[in-house]
Amino acid sequence: MSPVISYQLSVTSYQLPDVSFQSIVLSDKFGACFSLITVYYSLITVYSSLITVYCSLKSPNPINCGKMRYGSKH
Repeated sequence: MSPVISYQLSVTSYQLPDVSFQSIVLSDKFGACFSLITVYYSLITVYSSLITVYCSLKSPNPINCGKMRYGSKH
């Protein structure tokens, strides 16, 4: 009798202010993978929010804020 290997297939989508993310995971350790992805994207969201606050304090003009936020040098 051959051993039974089970896998879990999951599609996860995130729509954040600055990041769109979709992952398709086929793994027997999906829980750990999902936790790491969630923490990573939570950190990105916090970092993005801090940049927005800093930018707003530095320049109340939204156009300048957008240039600073996305790294444009124009």
